[in-house]
Amino acid sequence: MGKTKMKIYKYVLPIEIGKINLDMPGGAKVLSFGQDPNGDVCVWALVSPGRSNTPKSFWLAMTGKDVPVSVETSYLFLGTCVLRDEGVVLHCFVEPQTDP
Repeated sequence: MGKTKMKIYKYVLPIEIGKINLDMPGGAKVLSFGQDPNGDVCVWALVSPGRSNTPKSFWLAMTGKDVPVSVETSYLFLGTCVLRDEGVVLHCFVEPQTDP
């Protein structure tokens, strides 16, 4: 039996400071965080499209604002995105991989 092909999917994040849950295929590997050409704030993930969706937690923070200690100790830093038009810098954290 051949290996399942992986794909890179884009997931648009709402611009909400704090915890955000997204449904992604189980085992999704989050690759990066940034703005797409349309200006949407997104994460990109390597996924197996046929797998059942499971919730994946992210945390968005803004420069100069409080970040709970639980985010620092329980999440991994994914990246920073500058929203020039809004004059905002966002920082994204993702929960560590727990499923295979």
